[in-house]
Amino acid sequence: MSATMDLEALSNYFGGGTVMDVEGRSFEVSIYHLEDILSKTGYMHPRMEKFLGKPTGKETPSELLAAYYGGNTIVHPDIDNDLIVSLLELLLRQGDAGAVIVYLPGYSDMTSLLARLESSLPREQITIILLHSQVDNSEQRKVFRTYPGVRLKIILSTNIGQTSITIPDLLYVIDTGLAKMKTYDSTIDASQLTLTWISQADAKQRAGRAGRVCHGNCYRLYDNDRMARMNLYTIPEIMRRTLDEICLLTKLAAPDKKIENFLALALDTPPKDAVMQSCSRLKLLGVLDERDEVTPLGHIVAELPLGVQIGKCLVYSIYLRCLDSMIIIAAYHSVRDPFVLNIERGKKSGQQISRVLFAGDGMSDSLAVIKLYEEFTNLKRKDIGDFCERNFICRNAMEMFVSAASTLRDTVYRIFRFSEASARLASSFNNDTNMIRLALTAGLYPKLAYMDRENKNQLVAEGDPLVQVSRSSCLRGKKKQKDLASEWILFVEKTRTADQISSLEHTTLVSGLMVALAGGKRFITEAHGSEMLLCLDSWIRLKCPAEFGLQLHKVRMLTDREFAKLVATRKLSLMSDFIGPETVRRLLEADVPSTCLAEGKSLLDRDNCDNDF
Repeated sequence: MSATMDLEALSNYFGGGTVMDVEGRSFEVSIYHLEDILSKTGYMHPRMEKFLGKPTGKETPSELLAAYYGGNTIVHPDIDNDLIVSLLELLLRQGDAGAVIVYLPGYSDMTSLLARLESSLPREQITIILLHSQVDNSEQRKVFRTYPGVRLKIILSTNIGQTSITIPDLLYVIDTGLAKMKTYDSTIDASQLTLTWISQADAKQRAGRAGRVCHGNCYRLYDNDRMARMNLYTIPEIMRRTLDEICLLTKLAAPDKKIENFLALALDTPPKDAVMQSCSRLKLLGVLDERDEVTPLGHIVAELPLGVQIGKCLVYSIYLRCLDSMIIIAAYHSVRDPFVLNIERGKKSGQQISRVLFAGDGMSDSLAVIKLYEEFTNLKRKDIGDFCERNFICRNAMEMFVSAASTLRDTVYRIFRFSEASARLASSFNNDTNMIRLALTAGLYPKLAYMDRENKNQLVAEGDPLVQVSRSSCLRGKKKQKDLASEWILFVEKTRTADQISSLEHTTLVSGLMVALAGGKRFITEAHGSEMLLCLDSWIRLKCPAEFGLQLHKVRMLTDREFAKLVATRKLSLMSDFIGPETVRRLLEADVPSTCLAEGKSLLDRDNCDNDF
């Protein structure tokens, strides 16, 4: 059982159930807090000298601690690289040879400390290894090696190194007491990585890494008082993550109960506003109806090992006949990102360059994923290693991605009982990038940003007036954004950065026509003389000639009706009779805003049409 679990709360939740505690073998770990470390190392920060005056060398640990904080009573999370260097210098002089793991919040903290260590410590006595989820597996496996002649194997790690691994020669733990926790803000529908103090349970677990194979030492870069004020346990994920999947599964498990009432019975009750936000999104996606009942689409999505929105993208791709391509995109989002960070300084942008190359002129991170998958699966086995190294890709993660796509394909075929003929039909538009974008729009909406050309190309999203494209996206760059053919950018996730700007992750450029054809739930037309406004939900207005708008509305009603019939019956035999996919394919293929179809046949005069689409 996890060392970070609140056993008492869990036992009480089940009516005082008996807890059987099976202790694993461990050795004693000596714990030193910040005040002890200051005393042992003799470290003297400039502010300490200012606070103490002329140090005598006889200061008590409590006096040193007060001087270190400069008399401040409020201590903000911070990392003192100089103190870590001083402590490692002490271990090199007086300690036994072995491994030391330094727990840090994120990659930038790791590279900052890496540079400091390389310039301060004798290179012949140390080796430095980075342990991070986006560092290649071959690099991570170096933590298990021994290095003859090296006194300290220094491992810089995020909390990925906190559980599940035992490093045979690990003698020392240096714990900054900090981590980046992913939280969710329902008011702007964005996740955020927040620098925060870890819990007491996490601190104990980190210390325990040093006592796996022999007596160890843990150096905590925070004082005893800070330890006492830390939360006992980490905030559960149900309290700080999106609840879309949980709400859907809740309704399937307890169809007669209100979702919020059922979740109120949980060990940790999630915030009510987060529950309401997820329920509203599920209704918008057509996964729940207005009575909070699970729809036929919801039942299908629940059977898929995917998030709700990616799941809807996949189901809609069957209707639009681009299934195989969407399986690849969906599988990518179900596994670890195969792109890895380059730990060599000066080459940190390598993976970003690689992402852009795979994207080409497609203006879509999702289309780049398809290109990556196709190139990898067409390689000869002897060429895989070179391909991965050249493109900053983790081979193991890439193989997991390919395997996930295969498993997902089997799952979809089982749910819909595909025949050979229906499988061919469901992917007959597989290479049509417009149809892929349209399927993404249907599932990811309302994760959509609009570029305001009249306001310096500023991006805005629903409920969030200040957003930007992520650095990892192929659409990144002011010059590139200025020249984009459309004002609409679809995204998979929105992440709030430290400067309170939301960053759009995994983006795809889509047209206003695609938004009108597949976005939103409430499609309302408003006639204004010879023009018409197409209103999607409460925040999107698209202007077009009245006749075009009426015909577009008919196409939208047609595709909505056919898609609903497909998910309600799961009969793929109906697809050969559907005219919607071919209708929208021809409309999108024309790439002329004024071209529109009525019953798949009539065309409007292009000279009379507005260019808002």
